[in-house]
Amino acid sequence: MSQAMDTSSESESYGRKVRGHRARGRETHRRSGRDRGLVSGGREDGRAAEISDKISTLANTLQDTSRNLTKVDKMLGQYRDHADDQAEAMTLLRESLEDSINQLQTRRLSRTNGVRSSSVSPLHNSDLESYSGSEEKRFYPTSPLKDYGGGPKGRRRSQSAGVRFRDSTQAADIHSVHQTLRNLCSDQQRLSDDLDREILRRNRSDIDTRRAMENLSEHVTVSQRHDSVSSRVERRLQELEREMNAERERRAEWRAAGDEDQRENLERCQVRPDEKEDALTARLLQAESEKSKMEQELGRARRLLEQSEDSRQSLVQQVCVGA
Repeated sequence: MSQAMDTSSESESYGRKVRGHRARGRETHRRSGRDRGLVSGGREDGRAAEISDKISTLANTLQDTSRNLTKVDKMLGQYRDHADDQAEAMTLLRESLEDSINQLQTRRLSRTNGVRSSSVSPLHNSDLESYSGSEEKRFYPTSPLKDYGGGPKGRRRSQSAGVRFRDSTQAADIHSVHQTLRNLCSDQQRLSDDLDREILRRNRSDIDTRRAMENLSEHVTVSQRHDSVSSRVERRLQELEREMNAERERRAEWRAAGDEDQRENLERCQVRPDEKEDALTARLLQAESEKSKMEQELGRARRLLEQSEDSRQSLVQQVCVGA
């Protein structure tokens, strides 16, 4: 009976030693895993800080481009106001020219009507004879078949019934007015063509800047999404670390207890911590896989940020050229 009790006590002491060695091995394994998690967390913090700096610089450049675009809009508004003023001046000039043309046409029509009314009365032989006096006119014969040399003097007509011709300076003035009108019309056409071309160029530049702004906003949203995913992964890793710390504290409390009943309960409940350790290792593996995925996504975000930086530089060049 005493020999059996000795063997049972030896087996219990051997079991306690083996369990103690296992607990120490698991503790060292958990410490090494925690150190690896802390190192990887520091790297992720550094990368997240770099990405946040790039995003802040990108936001500053976007603000600068928006300010430049507002300045360009103000310049376009001033240019449109100037063009409207020029158009109003041209319309006033056109109206004045049309009035002058109408006045000239009415004068010409009145003169032609006067000439026609005067030409209705027929010419007589006496109209073709020479008058005595400084202010009298001479009417030359119009028909070569009739002899107007001799013959009795007929009835003398009044001076107002004859055809009178104005000075040629008025025709020169009318020609100069028409020439200035044609020059003004050609200048207006050229100005309108230049204005249309300038408006078309500004519209194209506005469309290009809008497209560039849309691309930049898309890149910013993508980078923000990647940042949110990395923050979620970091929060998950922190939760896992807190769970591991809580489990470690529970284990320390269980070791500090020296009661045999508690040890027996620990022996009975030894299966549950093993299962929890397996679950934690599975979670750690999953976190490692998510971490690798996040590294890939962060690489993509970095490439997108480089592309957005290139597009921003091209946009700045376009804005400088447009200004």
